[in-house]
Amino acid sequence: MPAIYQTMPAIYLTDMSKCLPRSALSKASQPNHWRTARYESEEVSGTMIVTGGISNAPDVTYPLEMTGWHAIYVGYATAIHGETVATRVRLASDPCFTTIEDRELDGLEVMTLREVFWKYAELTGQDIVFGQHSKGVEPGMAAGIGRPGGVAYVKLEPLSQARIECVRADRADARTRKVIVSNDGGFVGARDATAQEDVLEQVQLYRNSDVGRIDYAVACGDQTQYPSRVGYNLHEINAAEEHTPFARALVENLRTLIGKGIVPHRVAMRHAHSMGMEFYYMFRMALGGAAAPLSQPSRLFAQRPDLRMVDRDATPLPKLSFAFAEVQQHMLDIMEEVIDDEVDGINICWMRGLPVIGYEQPVVDAF
Repeated sequence: MPAIYQTMPAIYLTDMSKCLPRSALSKASQPNHWRTARYESEEVSGTMIVTGGISNAPDVTYPLEMTGWHAIYVGYATAIHGETVATRVRLASDPCFTTIEDRELDGLEVMTLREVFWKYAELTGQDIVFGQHSKGVEPGMAAGIGRPGGVAYVKLEPLSQARIECVRADRADARTRKVIVSNDGGFVGARDATAQEDVLEQVQLYRNSDVGRIDYAVACGDQTQYPSRVGYNLHEINAAEEHTPFARALVENLRTLIGKGIVPHRVAMRHAHSMGMEFYYMFRMALGGAAAPLSQPSRLFAQRPDLRMVDRDATPLPKLSFAFAEVQQHMLDIMEEVIDDEVDGINICWMRGLPVIGYEQPVVDAF
């Protein structure tokens, strides 16, 4: 076997009751605490820390006291009683958390453990930090309820010098960075994004990967996710009038971010650039009476019924039509307003929300 594939003996850190501060841990379930619990499996045993969906547990730190490069694995508690799990993890020097998420239900009535590779890292002087999954609002989830989670152990594999050089060479090789990912900004509601590091996490998860470009939706139709003079600002919508917890959370959290001076796409773009990735502004072109998940129509839709799509029998449809020059110019004005010198390009996304023309008079005349 080549030297770079040789694996050195793993180190298991199985006593999560060593996490600090100790005041954040409890042997019984109670608010604002992680619960400690003994566990035993065929391969490993120790003390885990777990949270419930409404635990509101603070971040805790495990002192690693390690030196050198290691492969880091996390052993986490899986689903129980039909609830899926998520836990957040970062090194003390990381700019934000990474979410370890598991939506696979094992059908068992007892908690089981799974292990996941996290990353390679130089651990000299580092500690590891665990956080409860944010209280986001995903479709089907009650407002303010997160997901349970837990950490049983951390497995560290020391890397040989040959393997370290292999990792470094792979990270320096940009030839495979061909993957393009898109982000429509819905995480602001789904992941309870109210701080800068919540936005950074959406980009950080692609570090040292084959992702070379992120397309980020700055506008869904004319519903903008930044302070706009042209579009319909999401953060100014009356959240109380929205019909779903997810839509309300999206509006309220975006208002919180912008109130702090945090424009999500700019924060995400600068972090992507710091990691050597390109960043494109994405424009979802469907101009609807209400763009999901929101229920409130844009002002242009409300003010100009003459610009709406119509069906073959002239029935009005709940969308504006790009057959009209005024609609086309409206979107061009939004693009011109937000495009800046930092962005690498734009993605005019016609794939979301088709169709965009119907049987309007300009289409009929052209036909």
